[in-house]
Amino acid sequence: DGATFEAALDWLCLNIPGNELPLKFS
Repeated sequence: DGATFEAALDWLCLNIPGNELPLKFS
């Protein structure tokens, strides 16, 4: 659900280097 998706994004933000985020979410 939406809460799970937001938790997953929070985890990704903590565990993936910031320079990779635009490649995954742009």
